[in-house]
Amino acid sequence: MSEEKVCLAICALDLNKPGFMDGVVKLIQKWDATEKHPIVFELKLRKLLHMGQQDCVMTALAQRCTHVLFTEDDTTHIPDGALRRLLDHDVDVVGAYAYARHWPHYSMIFNKMEDNKDKAWLGEELPGVSIVDPDQGLKEVGMVPYQFTLIKTSVFQKIDAPWFFYDHRCERLTDFWFADRCWEKGIKIHCDTDLIVQHDGIDGTTAGYYVMRELSKTWGPSVGNWNSEMIIPLMQQSGFEVSNEARERIRQQQGV
Repeated sequence: MSEEKVCLAICALDLNKPGFMDGVVKLIQKWDATEKHPIVFELKLRKLLHMGQQDCVMTALAQRCTHVLFTEDDTTHIPDGALRRLLDHDVDVVGAYAYARHWPHYSMIFNKMEDNKDKAWLGEELPGVSIVDPDQGLKEVGMVPYQFTLIKTSVFQKIDAPWFFYDHRCERLTDFWFADRCWEKGIKIHCDTDLIVQHDGIDGTTAGYYVMRELSKTWGPSVGNWNSEMIIPLMQQSGFEVSNEARERIRQQQGV
């Protein structure tokens, strides 16, 4: 595609997070070395997330970009060739796969269940939503976060502003807000479930969600109501090695 022009949109509170800027610099350097298409760099620092996202889209439209690539300051590793891979899918919205930062590191990729599609995404339990597993190739999904997500600018011409919003009344996060707007307009959202970026250092080898799923096979669903004093012995009894680093991280996340 000779007309590609990507706005790299970064909405960050802390650029000192380990690995983030190195990953972004390498992304731009490798793109410049191998591609003839330009990247417009837009950084929104210490600004409310949804406001920064709105500003980045306005810049992309003003610069006549074909795509906006969103990433955030807690994305700590981006695989080589990730941007080209997302572009080659040639879909309206496509994100890389990412896990939540906190134990048990659930998938952040969700499907909105058909029988509950009018039910709001609320609270931590996310009623009406199912978790999407990795390693399924390119998959149509209900929501992707902005750890590494590519959106065609034509999408923002089909959706009424505000494109991003945080509704404090129902605790609706900005990525869910955008997903709902896409649903209303029939715009499909995809995830490349084989392309995994690290969210605060978490990837498929460290995501506790899969540990929890294996534990529940032996110990039953009550394992979900865990705390650090019970989960570590259960992991060890189930054959998982729990390093001192992992043990400390689990305890810190539980405030022990």
